[in-house]
Amino acid sequence: MTQPIDAQELLSRILRARDFARAQEERFADPDGHGLAADGTARPQGAVDPVVGQAVYRAVRSVLDEIVEPGVHEREAGGNQAE
Repeated sequence: MTQPIDAQELLSRILRARDFARAQEERFADPDGHGLAADGTARPQGAVDPVVGQAVYRAVRSVLDEIVEPGVHEREAGGNQAE
């Protein structure tokens, strides 16, 4: 990434990363508690704990959401971050 990029390309990359984080967050969801991903696939032995994986991707997605739409998500989540 040594080439400069314009604002539109940067926004496009952020949106793709946010979509990827959302998909991974959903993949780590274990709605039935059976050790299966939300898409029904089994997790490999020694895989990341689903709760941890989901939390990590949720945090990444939240940061990217905040970059795209500052302040909106904090209010939606009832955030009480000190200013």
